[in-house]
Amino acid sequence: KKKEGEEVEEDEMGGGGDRTSEAIVLYTELMRCLVNDGNDDMILKVFLLFQEMRNAGATPDVACYNLLLRACAFGGDLQKAEDVLARMEADGIEPNRASWRETLRAAMRGTPPRGSSSSDVADSIWKRAVTYSDVKKGDAVPFLPSASDVALLLNVYLVELRGTNDHLVRSKLNSKIMKLYEGIRAGSEELGLHRESVNMDEIEGNMEFMLAVLRSAVSYELHGPNDEERGRARDLAVEIAALEIFQHGLPRDADRASKKALQVAQDWLYSYSY
Repeated sequence: KKKEGEEVEEDEMGGGGDRTSEAIVLYTELMRCLVNDGNDDMILKVFLLFQEMRNAGATPDVACYNLLLRACAFGGDLQKAEDVLARMEADGIEPNRASWRETLRAAMRGTPPRGSSSSDVADSIWKRAVTYSDVKKGDAVPFLPSASDVALLLNVYLVELRGTNDHLVRSKLNSKIMKLYEGIRAGSEELGLHRESVNMDEIEGNMEFMLAVLRSAVSYELHGPNDEERGRARDLAVEIAALEIFQHGLPRDADRASKKALQVAQDWLYSYSY
């Protein structure tokens, strides 16, 4: 069962490669089947099977832990996902790209701690991911974000945005969405995007991604906290409206908010031309 923001990542989940233990192969496949079934008590069953594997003397690898994280993501259990990451560190297992992605999905679908938000939790997870190898100072493989990774982070923001009518929260999320796109363009070191692992053409050729940024920029121009911020949002919206992908309009099935945002941004663009 494939859900929002999900991609099949068999290689990094541990779908291939030789196993030194037949037990690991067996338990990993059993866990994978339970996760893919997605039953109501799936998380409990997967964790019980994981514990049975440990009790049998089999040492779990990153693929096993990633299946635990995927179960947490499917179930929207953010706290359990955080516990799994902590257990990985305690067991000396280095998280890989799939580990961080599943934890981000858990943040997108789960309930954040009191006083926090899904986007704040996702930002924290992202920061830990991109700085993990720096903190470890060892052989840890750095998390090099790809276009699909930043799209996943964007989805976390969008899910929260769709779920609130609070003006201040929406303004904060629109600002985050704009900063994410600006960070991609600038190769932000803070966001771990300075290694040029994200293809800008791929981002700006992704209509869904760019429409999300455009909607946020137009909304922020109308509701931003001050003239400077609103001007920044307008300039960004105009730049996006001028992209090649929008020169032939939007598909017929585009939503009303996207059509309106593009029309507003194009009006600004034409006014800049005179």
